Amino acid sequence: MMKFFRSSLFYLITYLLFVNIGSVNGQTLQESIQRIRSLKNISYTDVVRTKFSFQEDFSVDTLSSHVLPTPEEAQTGGCYLIKGGNNSYAFDGNKLISLNYADSTYKIQKESVSGQHTRSLLYWTNVLEKSAKQSNRVRLLADTLINNTSYAHIEVIDYDSIAAFLKISYIFLYKTSS
Repeated sequence: MMKFFRSSLFYLITYLLFVNIGSVNGQTLQESIQRIRSLKNISYTDVVRTKFSFQEDFSVDTLSSHVLPTPEEAQTGGCYLIKGGNNSYAFDGNKLISLNYADSTYKIQKESVSGQHTRSLLYWTNVLEKSAKQSNRVRLLADTLINNTSYAHIEVIDYDSIAAFLKISYIFLYKTSS
């Protein structure tokens, strides 16, 4: 069993992804992945909570995200526009433009992901697909009720042994009755 260290860096990222899926069973992740990839245009809201080892409290940001799945796009599988409290991020398939409203700066890079705020639904779809093949990285937890609505509760665990940090992500998938 892998030993997890919490010394250098600890991330706790909570994502609320509202994606319709059928009943929760062993195929839940694959069904969700296929459903997400079949959509043409997706808008949703993320609540991102992050805590580093040197922070006393979590930082929280609500992100308004718009993604366009495009199978030809090699990095994440599409393009996105993400708007947060002090930042916006746009990835067009070739470059990521990050705008920081607080200090009126911008950054352009080739990589589609530049931290937890740019981990779009496309990113998480890829993570779920890779993680579904490794049973020790993904656990289906008990269903969760949010505003009297049932959600499948999935925990994704990632450990970076080089940087010595543990990242736990909780994903809630909206359930429809089948």
